[in-house]
Amino acid sequence: MLIRITDKDIEGAGQHPLENPITRAISRLTGQTWVVFEGRSAHQLQSPYRALALPYDVYLLWQRYQTSGAMEPFEFDLNVENAPVRQERRDRSDRRGSDRRRGDRRRNERRNSRGDRRHRPRT
Repeated sequence: MLIRITDKDIEGAGQHPLENPITRAISRLTGQTWVVFEGRSAHQLQSPYRALALPYDVYLLWQRYQTSGAMEPFEFDLNVENAPVRQERRDRSDRRGSDRRRGDRRRNERRNSRGDRRHRPRT
């Protein structure tokens, strides 16, 4: 896939991994959310969670962008379709939250059953 960094991608872009011109162009052309770290790699933030190494020329342009804040439109080839797919991660936030709530409930039941004064509101 030919990735073209246009003037529109560059305008108003920052240097943050989610807001830089390279990230904008890849996300725009693939229709998915991507993040680019230091001009070296692009990571897809949605399923199928692909990670791609970027060409060295892109890294050099990224370094120049970091030092000068200026970037000219350019293009590079990125093989998104044949990229290896990372194994999907389980959503740990839901699991942690439910375990935490379950643990809090059990802890509160124990405190209430044994009459622990440390956790009673003061009167």
